[in-house]
Amino acid sequence: PICEARPSFSQQEIEHLIAFMPAWVARAKLGRTQRFYAMKMLCWHYVEFLLYTGIRAGTESKHIRWRNLQWHYADGRRYLRLWVSGKTGPRYLIARDALVASLERLMAWQGYGYASLAEMIAAGVDRRIFVMPAGDQPYELSGVFERLMRDSDLLRSEEHTLNSSHVSES
Repeated sequence: PICEARPSFSQQEIEHLIAFMPAWVARAKLGRTQRFYAMKMLCWHYVEFLLYTGIRAGTESKHIRWRNLQWHYADGRRYLRLWVSGKTGPRYLIARDALVASLERLMAWQGYGYASLAEMIAAGVDRRIFVMPAGDQPYELSGVFERLMRDSDLLRSEEHTLNSSHVSES
C-alpha cells in the first residue's frame, strides 16, 4: 500500500504557532511544576528548530549536538549551517536567520555561560541541544507537542507534521 503523507502546517498556522508559544510557555511558569514548565520550554525551542531548519523530527533531530552547528559564508552573508544524518543520509541544512535568537534563548535557559551563539559554536560544545538545564533529555516531546496543538487550537483529527512545514522566508 502507498503511504499517505501527513498534512503539514499552512504558513498561517506556522505564524500563529510561533506567535503563540512564548505566552504558552510563560503561563506554565506560573503554575504546575518546574518539570512541566521545562518540558514546554524545550518543546517551544524544538518546534522552532524543526520549523527553521526543515530537519526531520525524531531520530534525525533528537541527537543533534551543538558541535553540529557551524557558520557558512556565501555571497558576503553568514548562514547557520547544521550537519545532520538520518533517513536521507548525511547532509547539511541551512537554517533561517530566526533560529539564532531561538538558540541563544535556549542556551541562556540551559545555563551556558556563552554570550552568543557564535561563542558557543566557536567553543565546539559536544552536548545535545535539546536537553534540560541539568543535562537530561526527555524520552520524547510528543505529549507536550499534542498539548501545544490543543492549546493553540491547531489540533486536528489527522496528525500534523513539522517535517514538511519548513518556514519560508517572508
